[in-house]
Amino acid sequence: MNTDTLVLGSGDLTLRPWESADAAVLPALMDDDALRRWTTHRVTDTAGARRWIAEQNASRGTGERFCFAVVADGEVAGHAVVKRPGGTGPVAEVGYWIGAPARGRGLAGRAVALLTDWAFTTPALTRVQLIHNEGNPASCRVAEKAGFALTEILPPLPGKPGEGHLHVRERVEPQGTSAHASTSSSSSGRNSAAT
Repeated sequence: MNTDTLVLGSGDLTLRPWESADAAVLPALMDDDALRRWTTHRVTDTAGARRWIAEQNASRGTGERFCFAVVADGEVAGHAVVKRPGGTGPVAEVGYWIGAPARGRGLAGRAVALLTDWAFTTPALTRVQLIHNEGNPASCRVAEKAGFALTEILPPLPGKPGEGHLHVRERVEPQGTSAHASTSSSSSGRNSAAT
């Protein structure tokens, strides 16, 4: 991933690294029944928020996770992450959450689209996935608005109710770029993920 481009977007919606000052608003933002239902992270106080923020930002160094605060009209509204196990390979996964006060404004779909577009600036990445529980139809709408197609119904995870939905967005090559050109450049022995 291009780590030198840390702030994404402009105007009323930006994605930026979490800042220590965000610890003051994070507990209230995460005190939300919907987030408790669909996410595993619990931040209930400022000290916990500081630890969580430090973990999110430390994950950038591995190249496996890039976490961002979703900021709408200057206020932290949620979280967005792109995960790429091993930091290499052709597939990544996006995740997100938006706090209750900011829901219903289309922020999640825009944030996921923005993050996915940024992820595709990595030459070796060809596919981005978004996975959610079938009982969360709002996530289906977010995926669709961000250009993802529902491609598979996944079996329930152990200890989790309901099946999952796998949404996929594939890289779209610019016109004039052929599959042969990208194959020949990758077979030259050059590590395209490092360029």
